[in-house]
Amino acid sequence: MIPPGGNSAARWLTWMLAGAALLFWIAVLATGKDWRDALHILEGEAKVKSQDRVIAYAHWGLYWGCLLDAVLCTGLGATARWWAAAVRPGQAVKVARLSRIGWVALFTILVLAGTVRWLRLDLSLYNDEAHNFRRYFSGYFQQRTDGTSRWREPSWGETLWLNQVGNNSTPFSVSARLSHAAALRLTGAPVGTVHEVGLRFPSWVAGLVTLVVVWILLRRLFPGSAACWWGMLLLGLHPWHVRYSSEARGYAFMMLGVALCLYFALRAWQENRWRWWVGMGLAQFFALWSFSGTLYYLVAFNGLFLLGWVWRVWKGRQGWGQLWGPLFGMVVGAMFAVPLLLPMLPQLLKALQNNVSIHGHMGLGWWLDLAGCLVAGVRWVDSDPGNPVNLALGRFLSQQPWIWVGVGSVGLLAALGSVALVRAGGVARVILVAGPLAVLGGWLAMGRQGNFIHLWYLLHVLTGWCVVLGAAGSFGNRHLWQRAAVGFLLTMVLTGWLWMGLRYHHLGKEDLRGVAQAVPAGAFHAAAYSDVDIYDRGVAIIEQTSELDPLIARARQENRVFYISFSRKIADPEFEKMFKRIERGGEFEKIAILWGQEEGQFTHYLYKLR
Repeated sequence: MIPPGGNSAARWLTWMLAGAALLFWIAVLATGKDWRDALHILEGEAKVKSQDRVIAYAHWGLYWGCLLDAVLCTGLGATARWWAAAVRPGQAVKVARLSRIGWVALFTILVLAGTVRWLRLDLSLYNDEAHNFRRYFSGYFQQRTDGTSRWREPSWGETLWLNQVGNNSTPFSVSARLSHAAALRLTGAPVGTVHEVGLRFPSWVAGLVTLVVVWILLRRLFPGSAACWWGMLLLGLHPWHVRYSSEARGYAFMMLGVALCLYFALRAWQENRWRWWVGMGLAQFFALWSFSGTLYYLVAFNGLFLLGWVWRVWKGRQGWGQLWGPLFGMVVGAMFAVPLLLPMLPQLLKALQNNVSIHGHMGLGWWLDLAGCLVAGVRWVDSDPGNPVNLALGRFLSQQPWIWVGVGSVGLLAALGSVALVRAGGVARVILVAGPLAVLGGWLAMGRQGNFIHLWYLLHVLTGWCVVLGAAGSFGNRHLWQRAAVGFLLTMVLTGWLWMGLRYHHLGKEDLRGVAQAVPAGAFHAAAYSDVDIYDRGVAIIEQTSELDPLIARARQENRVFYISFSRKIADPEFEKMFKRIERGGEFEKIAILWGQEEGQFTHYLYKLR
């Protein structure tokens, strides 16, 4: 444990930084030759296996990351006696002990939130989850030239460092891989089986831990009020958080990192102790490691935090040496991030250039969709009006105008919570402004390059948003009518969110497993624009339209009924001709439509040859 401050803290930090510097210099010496060999691999024109290229990225990034950290630790350690002793810690801020009824309430909220999320864990994987299942978590069956297949499991190097399309959340990938392997061992399932609950269990745990962190945060921000309970309930039932803390993606880990950052920042602001500054930096590193897009939020948060801290130091005439606390905390986070994230940087830059899904315009519809996600957990604009089960706030408002009452309730709570945070001052004001500033900064930075920010890339603002709404619960301590009015608004919002969250229970983004289950055993199954092969090992994936007729002939030769499933992920003219032939040519009979969510590309169509 690092002492609070003074010469004792300076000695501790000197020894800790010296030890870290020694380890980093040893790592630099040990990887000195590896990074040069890796550079030859990365710059060479020869074709290299995926896992070899990933290891080359790792050697290159680890060497330069460790070198930078070694220089930083050496410099900081050599000068710690001057800057560390200047930080003067404040008094520890204590909160009241929780009563027995409070513990029961805390447990009840966790059970409710956990149940709403658990109901979604066994839904079918969708496209991004299916990609990560193949490349990071489990593996896939690779076809040999002789027609047989072998199970191709990703190396641990690929789980840790591969990020060619920018969607590998390393801490989640590692935990999901271990959790999935444990689930297969416990159930005795064979290799290649998809165990959805095993994959998503780490997200479920991270989501519930985030609720507890937000509860502790609000309990310190507004002691003696109901804000902590309302904030925990709001995040626990927010449909956007329910969804992404029950899917095999890394966003639940990222939101946990953001929540920890806010909590440690509050403790550091209140007490100015080294342990909280270091905790803040480590939490920021964890959030960034979980999802690199969190950078926009962290830049906004750290910039505002430093401005507020400088103002506090200047106003209180405490001495500019007090700036070393937040600066050191941020440097600690950066020192962990550099060697672990640097190997992914070249891959991320290539993904930004080549990934067509992030190229586009962010106009009014994008802003409306973001508002819909924050207000109701779903997009505002109904981008798939022909889908009878698509969840869109605009559709709900047009069909049932009374839902505007719920939208207005969220707006009133946001206004009341903003007032409460401004009155609280300090970190509370930073939390209030950091989210909108991060969204605006990301919109400007990406928009200038002609890039598009997917809405789920902005989940880093959700924790702070629910803190703002929960802060409204601090009103009404003196007047019963105020407490009743705020309680009514919060209850209205929570009821609507619970209803929406329960609808997510049976509405996944894409029903790949349903497609596989709809094809009878023994039938010949072909698929186009689909990841159904993670559930159906025998499916024939159509890569070119010319493959359709030979597959039909093969099915007839084998005396098997021919089924074909497809989705419209890309408006390819040749494939559209094939789809029209299937739908209108009279050769095929429609068997099922498996509706997806948000976009038409996630709906699958199943036909049978007559």
